[in-house]
This record gives sequence, structure tokens and C-alpha cells, in this order.
Amino acid sequence: SSSKIHNFSIYNVLNGLEEDGFVIVDVSSSSSQGEWLFYTLHLQVDKIDSYKLVCEDLRQRVLYLYEKCGNSFK
Repeated sequence: SSSKIHNFSIYNVLNGLEEDGFVIVDVSSSSSQGEWLFYTLHLQVDKIDSYKLVCEDLRQRVLYLYEKCGNSFK
């Protein structure tokens, strides 16, 4: 995930993911050329049949939470 530094708070996304039952193990960030901030999320998931399904659910939820903060990738 990435965002313009001045337009985004990762806290809202992390809080929303925890409310959905995702276990956040670690979060790190790095900036690129001073304009973009990249986040790396480390999540713990239970043993399940389809990791692809979890990844798609997670992608949709992060996008929803990001846009809920008034941001857009468009």
C-alpha cells in the first residue's frame, strides 16, 4: 500500500482491519523521493483452505478504508 504523505493516516486502516478480525503483527513504512510513503503490513491468518480468498478480501477492505478517509487512487 502507498499514499501521499500528507493525505493519509494508516491508523484508520489498521483500526478497521483489527475490527474485522485481522491480527496485525507488524507495520513498517518507508518513503520514496519524499512524496510517497509505502506501508508494509504483516498479518497473521489462521490455517485456511484458500489464501487467495483472504488476499482478495484484505485488498478490498484496505481499499475501502483508504477511500473512506477521503482518498482515491484515481
